[in-house]
Amino acid sequence: MSPGLRFLILAMVGGWVAWQAFALCRPLTPWRPPAKSVSEPQSETTVAAALALSDLAVIWQRDLHQPVVDPPQEPKPKRKPPPPPSVRLIGTVIEAERAFGIFEERGSVQIKSIGESIGDYTVILVERGRAVIRAGDREVEVHVPWHERLSDGP
Repeated sequence: MSPGLRFLILAMVGGWVAWQAFALCRPLTPWRPPAKSVSEPQSETTVAAALALSDLAVIWQRDLHQPVVDPPQEPKPKRKPPPPPSVRLIGTVIEAERAFGIFEERGSVQIKSIGESIGDYTVILVERGRAVIRAGDREVEVHVPWHERLSDGP
């Protein structure tokens, strides 16, 4: 047996013997908290003042038969999105000072600049590959369908 293993066994046996000696030396009576001085009990008037009937009225006026959880909310009717415009953007022409949109409405192709109207809509903005048109308070952004597939060449 190696000296290190022998030392470990002796240390464990020594610890066990010390623990047993401590267990035998401790008092046999269970631990009790220190005694406190007991003050005189509260009178009934003090308790009654703490629990006034007006404070408890909230409890007995409450409906105890109500459900524990709130009932599910009725779903709000979803507004149907407005139909897409009958105007389609086919292309855009951007010049130094002016911009034009090539629109198709009900089979007819029309070239319109900013401020002109096509159908129920007025052209507000024309940029490369997109245009913004307005009818009343509704603004719609229309795109050239094939513009995204083109690379950003010169």
